[in-house]
Amino acid sequence: MTGEIDLYGHVHAIGGLQAKIEGAIRAGAKIVLIPKENGDEWDELIEEYQNKINVVKIESISQVLCICLVNREHLEFNMHGNPFEDKQVQQIMPLIKKFDAEFDIES
Repeated sequence: MTGEIDLYGHVHAIGGLQAKIEGAIRAGAKIVLIPKENGDEWDELIEEYQNKINVVKIESISQVLCICLVNREHLEFNMHGNPFEDKQVQQIMPLIKKFDAEFDIES
């Protein structure tokens, strides 16, 4: 993930997107998160890099946290094996499942 985050959690455009994507590829990354505001720049680069790395356009730090920091093994169920009732967990689970399905990530 590379980007600028403001005090409200919004992710803003960055410079040097192509160099950052190339660096991620050299480092062995399979997925890169970029600011949605850089979407037009990515659209110009997609043909060159689409088979080398997956790019996810994000708008907020909450999306970053859902994608990067969630322990998927323990998220859906509490210690007694019952589904969590927490509204925040219920809100982010569809995002996590969509992301995992799109990028073929196993829990």
